[in-house]
Amino acid sequence: MPTDDQSESLALQLTTNPNYRVLRRLLPCQAFAEPDGKPLLKGVIVDTETTRLNQDADKIIEIGIIVFEYDPETGQAYRVLDTYGCLEAGFPFG
Repeated sequence: MPTDDQSESLALQLTTNPNYRVLRRLLPCQAFAEPDGKPLLKGVIVDTETTRLNQDADKIIEIGIIVFEYDPETGQAYRVLDTYGCLEAGFPFG
């Protein structure tokens, strides 16, 4: 198994070739800014993946949810409170 440095070197080599696209894992971030005592609200981001676009015939196959705190005056996000992600097989609903 290559080290992180070796893997990054290989990825950089691939990015110079137009036949390849290199994706890197997105590491979760739990805090974006330090709270300063202002009242914060909770927000929710919901992302879904579906089989197509017809709501009567197609279905949701993946769902992701992020619950976070933010300042309603500035829109500044402060921290992630909870996350949920699931593929179709593990859905807790129909």
